[in-house]
Amino acid sequence: GSGNHWISLLCVGNWSNRSAIGTTVGARAQIGGHPVWQTRQISGQTGYYSQSSMNVNFGLGDASQIDELELRWPSGVVQTLNDLPADQFHTIFEEYAGGAMVTHTGDSGPGSLREAIHIANSDGGPTLIDFAPYLRYQVIYPQSELPALMEDYTTIEGDINGDGAPEVGITSPDTSVYNGLIIESAHNLIHGLVLTNFRGSARADNAILIIGDNAFDNRIYGCYIGCEFNGEIPRGNETGIRIVAGAHDNIIGGSLYGEFNRIAYNSYGVVVNNTEPGTDRNRITHNQITGNSRGIVLANGGNNNIAAPLLTYFDGMILRGSAEPLSTVEIFADPRDQGLSFLAEVQSDGSGNFEYAGPFPEWQFYNATVTDAAGNTSQFSVDMYRQGEVNANHWRVTLVNNGNFAYDLLNGQAGGIYPKSSGSAVIYAGGHYLGTLKNGTPSVSQIQHSSEYVPGRITNPIPAPTDQLTSEHPQLTKHQVYVIDSTRSGADWDNWPVEDGAPVDANGNPLLVSQQDSWTVYNDLFPSFHDGTSDPVLGVEIQRSTYSYTYPGAPSEVFFVKWKII
Repeated sequence: GSGNHWISLLCVGNWSNRSAIGTTVGARAQIGGHPVWQTRQISGQTGYYSQSSMNVNFGLGDASQIDELELRWPSGVVQTLNDLPADQFHTIFEEYAGGAMVTHTGDSGPGSLREAIHIANSDGGPTLIDFAPYLRYQVIYPQSELPALMEDYTTIEGDINGDGAPEVGITSPDTSVYNGLIIESAHNLIHGLVLTNFRGSARADNAILIIGDNAFDNRIYGCYIGCEFNGEIPRGNETGIRIVAGAHDNIIGGSLYGEFNRIAYNSYGVVVNNTEPGTDRNRITHNQITGNSRGIVLANGGNNNIAAPLLTYFDGMILRGSAEPLSTVEIFADPRDQGLSFLAEVQSDGSGNFEYAGPFPEWQFYNATVTDAAGNTSQFSVDMYRQGEVNANHWRVTLVNNGNFAYDLLNGQAGGIYPKSSGSAVIYAGGHYLGTLKNGTPSVSQIQHSSEYVPGRITNPIPAPTDQLTSEHPQLTKHQVYVIDSTRSGADWDNWPVEDGAPVDANGNPLLVSQQDSWTVYNDLFPSFHDGTSDPVLGVEIQRSTYSYTYPGAPSEVFFVKWKII
């Protein structure tokens, strides 16, 4: 290369428009031994959620930094920064003319966060609450709930050095402080905070609560909610972000650099609860949502009760599904059923169909959300678990392809009905505990209401060292509960998975033992599913068969289960 230096700036408006359109950016650098001014203006060719870059780029020749950067925002704010290093991407947020700096971590008095919020609520204009540089990676412990944000246009900026990482913590000291931040007004920005441990005795405890129909056009971005500064150590909240009581048109996350939130290890990640009409059009986008008991919850018709995408086909190379027509589908990878890693956005067509062709990271599950044209975002898709039912005799039993039986996993209901005409459950969940000594230590893989197994077979020869075993991806379309009966016909009969180990007779046809049989295969190779016992994987494959006889008398009163352990 030529050895010339450069710098790329992404300008984000607060009081001005979000894309900073109309902002004039001037840069002074010492190039060739002389001070050189360059000027750029951000044009209005694209918008905030566009796919095109809005970056301002400067060539700097032999200059190793910009000595002075001046931004003239459409709001009239003039902002100056100094000594920006070259050969980097920088994100610059618009400052406000009014502000209140937090200078200590105490809970009250001048310089406290509590006092700064009081100032923002009473100064009659936009307010920037920022933090002194020496508070980087410091934590504030409110002794009671902080005041709600009642006045519009308040920004709380916790990214002290502008590197895109959260750098100020707010943590509940005990169970008496139920909410971290409460937002009851509009046009507020919360950025660069770490919010943890808001988990008291009530299910309504929240790291961030956005409440009421005056709470709109608020943005929560670049925050860690439920984990420490490194993003890994769990310090979960009851709910990460709760949007209720008519709050509408808010944005959680964003597609620009550093705008994703990491929402992890909470009981509930994001809840949109339509406790009062109009809790709609709340966009949840490009975040890292993972490790929560539930990732996104739409309660009581929140976000217009938009349905989650249905993933209908996966063969290892193509993922297909259906969702709200003409909407944006976000594809994620996650160790389980949420969205740790954003993979791509795709658009659903007029019939609601969409397709994603990879890449697909290994040892991950692929999940999706959909956001309609109005801005309503759905819950995560749930597609890996496929259910079947046997009902030939006096039993009606739900079967799941992860080893559960007599439990309707997708609806969270008991699934062992006897007699079937009564509709009464006598088995609420069925499975097995399989244990062994692993390197002298007891180890167990279990199935009850939840399962430490995933669908699919182990692909390499057994026995083999556990760390060398591999399995088919659990989301492959073929991994289902196959049910055949004495008609010896139907899709499951025609597609009987002989190659996966399903039993056959001497003629190579499906082996029918009773009047109605089922078969499925599953394994315990995914470590992220071993949260019930925290034991290591055993490295086992289980082929489960069930038999339902219709002979008069005792056989028709019995439901048989057989496990083949490999």
